[in-house]
Parts: sequence; C-alpha cells; structure tokens
Amino acid sequence: YTLFPSVVNRIALTFSCQSFGRDEAQKSLLTEALSVECYASEHWAMMTSVGIPGMLVYVVIIPAFIASLLRKQRHALTLYPSQENYQSKWTLRFGFMFAGYKEGYEWWETVVMLRKCLFVLLAIFLKPYGPAPQVVAASLILVVALSAEFQYLPYQDKEHDRIERIGIQACLLQL
Repeated sequence: YTLFPSVVNRIALTFSCQSFGRDEAQKSLLTEALSVECYASEHWAMMTSVGIPGMLVYVVIIPAFIASLLRKQRHALTLYPSQENYQSKWTLRFGFMFAGYKEGYEWWETVVMLRKCLFVLLAIFLKPYGPAPQVVAASLILVVALSAEFQYLPYQDKEHDRIERIGIQACLLQL
C-alpha cells in the first residue's frame, strides 16, 4: 500500500516521452531509457507488456478488488467488531484500509488511492504541455476530492474529516 504511488509512477513512465534536438534531428525518446525511441517497436513492446497491463492491474483491478472484497465482508457482517459474524482476520489483513472510516465507507481508501494515481498520471502525461495544464488538472482533482469529502464525511472522528479537508485545501493553496 505504501509503495502504491511509486509502483504506478514506474509503470506510467513506460508512456513518458521527451523530445530532444531540433528540426530534422529531433527525436522523441523514452524519458527513463534514452536509448529507446518512442513509438518504435521496442517502445510498443514495453507499453503492451508492462505499461497497459500494469496500469490495468494497479489502477483499476487492485483498488476495485479491495473495495468489493471489503463491501462483501461488510454485507456478510464479518468486517466490523460490532457485527454479529465478526471475523478478526479481515481486520488483521485489511484493517489499515478501513480503520478510522465510518461503517459503510470501508471502500473510501480506494478513492484516496485513485486520487494518488491520478496525480502520478497527470504529472507524466501532461508533462509535455508544461506546468500550467498540470496545475489546472491537479486542482480539478483536488476540488472534486474536497467536494466528495464535504459530501460524504467518511471518517468516524469529525476531527479527522476536518484534518482531511485542511490537507486538501493546503494542497490547493500550494498549486
């Protein structure tokens, strides 16, 4: 979980190209491997074998799997100590994903994970366009995150909701 943004970043870099040179001598090279020309056969092989499957697994499948598993266990009444069929194995395995959230919001951490993924993807895919589009896109993500935080108030402790809102607002101010 703590490596999640770093793993997504490394996978997404298989799509990151940068132009070097001028006019006819200009070449587009892979940012992390300058010996690889972008969109040549070697680059396509990297994107189809590592980039696309990695993005699907880490950005879509893993967060969706964890969210659905936690929701399934909540509906089976095995996730929370207050539930009648509580099984501590779920807290031991996934407690770090849902501890601190209100019952019914066990999936909220996947929203936070996806927000982190979007930041990484924006930084990489919007890099060629400069900082202005990156700042605008990141600000939009933070505004949506702040709106969702205000709407759902997912934390058990109201003070944690307040801290989350202050953190998102601080990020917006930095941008």
